[in-house]
Amino acid sequence: MNRAWAWVIVVIAVLAVWVDIPKHQVSFPFECPGICFRLGGFSTSTEIKTHLGLDLQGGTQLILQLHPERIPGGTTTSIDDLSIQTRTVIDRRINSLGVSEPFIESLGSDKILLQLPGVSDIKEATDIATKQAFLEIKVPVKDASGTVVPGQYQSLTPPLTGANLKPTYVEFQGSNNAPVVHFELGAPDDQRWGQLSKDWLNQPL
Repeated sequence: MNRAWAWVIVVIAVLAVWVDIPKHQVSFPFECPGICFRLGGFSTSTEIKTHLGLDLQGGTQLILQLHPERIPGGTTTSIDDLSIQTRTVIDRRINSLGVSEPFIESLGSDKILLQLPGVSDIKEATDIATKQAFLEIKVPVKDASGTVVPGQYQSLTPPLTGANLKPTYVEFQGSNNAPVVHFELGAPDDQRWGQLSKDWLNQPL
């Protein structure tokens, strides 16, 4: 009986080692990364690996507080939508930097929990999470004669920002697949944008 249990322990230990070894870095004798299957023209190859939490891998945990009242010009976007937008922006930013296995979750309506495994520098983590992405629409500057000064722009009063910018999407048009960004502003900024489009027709903003 004791020998049977010993063999069970050995088998479990071997399986644990098999799962935990990064097979994309150690090829021999692991020609298969974990789960390999081939039948006719269909095949699959998936690595089995463990995911270490902050307690084992190390890293940084942040709790972020949303402050919609600080948005210039205010906003009509709900706090829940702002939370979703913020999590999406942070997730894209972290993925672009190659941070492995980030964890992002809402804490209530106005807080976000962010865990960054492998990132031990608290300043680096804060910069990744809170660096502000800010959109402001400005109009060209005119000189005393009313002529547009090339390359110079000024803010509107009050500022027109992306606070009420609705979800956007990109479409590729023409033979050269030129990217065209579609966007829409919510009230009351939609009325201001409509008037700007008339006042500055064929002028860059």
